[in-house]
Amino acid sequence: MDMQEIRSLINSTIYDLDTVDYLLDYGRIDETVTIVNKILNRIQYFRDQTGKGPYDLKDIFQDDFWIAKINEASTFGDMRNNVRQASRQVIDISEKVLNQEEYINFVKKVASWVYENVRNLRRKVRTPLKKKIERVSVFLAASLAVGGLIVFCIMQIFARNWGLHADFYEGRNFDRYVSSEVRHAIDISEPYDFDGKVGPDDFSARYTGFLKAPKDGKYLFTIIVDDGARLFIDGVPIIDEWRRQGDRIPFSKNIYLPKGLHSIRLDYFQSIGPAVLKLFWTPEHGQQKIIPADFLRQNNE
Repeated sequence: MDMQEIRSLINSTIYDLDTVDYLLDYGRIDETVTIVNKILNRIQYFRDQTGKGPYDLKDIFQDDFWIAKINEASTFGDMRNNVRQASRQVIDISEKVLNQEEYINFVKKVASWVYENVRNLRRKVRTPLKKKIERVSVFLAASLAVGGLIVFCIMQIFARNWGLHADFYEGRNFDRYVSSEVRHAIDISEPYDFDGKVGPDDFSARYTGFLKAPKDGKYLFTIIVDDGARLFIDGVPIIDEWRRQGDRIPFSKNIYLPKGLHSIRLDYFQSIGPAVLKLFWTPEHGQQKIIPADFLRQNNE
């Protein structure tokens, strides 16, 4: 047999096996007999062609495989003759050949055994080019996995410095220190999104670190706040709304920043009720968005 014929037989066999699975799922037992007979005839053809052609298939679909899979003393020929007989007597096959439960189990064993050996057959008839492609694919997949792991590790190292350092205090004017954390983006909409240790009311927070400007240009900074907030860039007050207010009011200021790192400080206090703090920027010729973590640094490294 040549490669094209083998490939055609493999595809036909798999199609028939899928059909048998479908018929069994829907209880159409009688219709499986003819298809199983086709599958076994095709296997017999493989067996008859052993040693005829460029591919050594002598260990495919042989009796030792068959008996081990079916777990009965009958040979392949015996089983095939039973099914061949049933295919001629489709009416009420459960009485003429096997009872229904036995037949279903038999077909499932045949299907499992054929699937297993079709995989073996596919491996045996791979072309040298396909084998080379598979080796290259495995190498590339391994290289990509290692490369991805390296990139991930590098990103994790850099990401350690992303975000701003946050200190939380009881009281509206930093009265008593409570706790600290790293905040990767200032996008807060609920009191407990700040720090559950300070409670929902009468607390303050200070976010400090550095802001990375990717290029020279004007940047529009916007805060949405409930209640009070102050924003400093390079020690200069940009937005100062240190008072009680609600309705999530936005405040904006446009400033010029040269490319590089700039110190940033954002103060906040909450009185009672809703607690909101969001920090946006709009780079020149860009779109407004929450300042991403990779443009915020805890220190100037």
